[in-house]
Amino acid sequence: MKYKEQQELVNDLRELADFYDRPEAIVLPKPNLYETFYIRDYNWDNVTREYKDNWDNAKIKFKKIVAVLGSCTKVWGDSDLAVTKKIGKITLIFRVGREAVCEKKLTGNKIIHAATTHYVPERIEEEFEWECNDVALLAD
Repeated sequence: MKYKEQQELVNDLRELADFYDRPEAIVLPKPNLYETFYIRDYNWDNVTREYKDNWDNAKIKFKKIVAVLGSCTKVWGDSDLAVTKKIGKITLIFRVGREAVCEKKLTGNKIIHAATTHYVPERIEEEFEWECNDVALLAD
């Protein structure tokens, strides 16, 4: 977001807060206390005619967000990293795909046998572990 647009949005939010703060303002319903933002970036691939994830740019964006948030909670999931910032009763959650901040290392394959109660064919699933070396994102 450009600085001018960001400043306009901040000013609008302040004006909205002032409106709700007035005694004659409408009664607010219970607000949505959680807001989740997914940090992703894509590049168009002319060969395959589809968008491909650009994990390098997503990582840059995510690191900027973490730096601005300051103190926050980090939770590593199977497929993503979430940072949570509480501001009063509001919780902001920023998520990025684990591929942006870690390297996926294949450790082997396992065979998942067909189910006997209903038709689920046998398949092979990859086994992997995540190697995460970015100290700035690992620290709590």
